[in-house]
Amino acid sequence: MGVFRRIFGRREASDAGPTAGAQAQVGGRPHTDGPGASRAYGEAPHPGLPANETTERLLDVVRTQVWSGFCRPRDVHRVIHDLLENGADEAALRAAAAVEFRRKAAAERAWPGTTDCDRLNQAFADMNARGIIALQNAGYTMSDGLEDVSDALERRKTRDAQGYCFYHSQDVMQALRGRGLLLAFGVFGADAAREVELGHLVKRVLEGHGLVVAWDGDPATRLHIPDLDWQRRFVPCRR
Repeated sequence: MGVFRRIFGRREASDAGPTAGAQAQVGGRPHTDGPGASRAYGEAPHPGLPANETTERLLDVVRTQVWSGFCRPRDVHRVIHDLLENGADEAALRAAAAVEFRRKAAAERAWPGTTDCDRLNQAFADMNARGIIALQNAGYTMSDGLEDVSDALERRKTRDAQGYCFYHSQDVMQALRGRGLLLAFGVFGADAAREVELGHLVKRVLEGHGLVVAWDGDPATRLHIPDLDWQRRFVPCRR
């Protein structure tokens, strides 16, 4: 907490956003009823898998990892190995991952040349060029994301960053379910006025790349891209 407050000038941020209730983590079977949900994500069954709660939960993780567009097959296999529990069939989950990668590859052929995730990549590159530490898929929680921001700040030759913007993997999970994408942002040090200014700047950058952004102007709430259609071809993120 002490390190956090020295860098960010306030208590640790929460996952609050304009649709925070709808953005809560969902366990068990994937929910794909949101208006922007990927049409292929989570639709087809895997009849070779054991029918139990543990397998369903791990299959949901596998699907999210594959369809996020951030993972190679070896990355997903590592996740399966790390999360394996009693009652789960590792070989069957690896086979299911291969099937999901093939389904995603087939779905990509019908995607537009420029997707919302391409626009997001461009917006994050633009933010970094403007001196904002902008990170995609930064950890699993807000705490993870803020730690990644702190690490990125330490790696800079100077500490002149305007602020930061990021989303984490639970946000990706919700975007895949068609619930939009939440973005955290902030400045280094306690300065509410500068945080509001940065929030408006991040919003303008995103909108400049064709993304519709909702935000109430409160620095305690996150920016929301409500209609983002998560279609991400694999591109490794640079940190």
